[in-house]
Amino acid sequence: MYQCLEAVLGNRRPFTAIPAADTSTTSGELFQTDPEFRKALNAKLPEKHRLADPAKPPNRGEYRIVFAIVSDRAGSLALPFFSGLNLKHAARGLQGYGFHVAKTKIAVSEQKAKLNKFKARKRAA
Repeated sequence: MYQCLEAVLGNRRPFTAIPAADTSTTSGELFQTDPEFRKALNAKLPEKHRLADPAKPPNRGEYRIVFAIVSDRAGSLALPFFSGLNLKHAARGLQGYGFHVAKTKIAVSEQKAKLNKFKARKRAA
């Protein structure tokens, strides 16, 4: 159904954290425009983060949507070109709905980065 992850930044309320930029744009739109979506989302949130009235559109300025990207590379976050383009497009759409948007890097420890690395298979000619 709806993937929810409690994510509180500063004094801002929680919002849906979804792994792909495309689905977060859809979730942001639904959160703003669809009372049934807000009602279903509300049921999955801890009581302290629930909307007082899911039938009423929320104040978008109170929410920040954060694209949290896991990376095992050292240094600042660097995305492949089309991933960055997709993220930028999604952020603009969400900002158009009045949400605050940010991105952050979730660093992976060096030890964990070495686990479960698989080499790509060579394709048969």
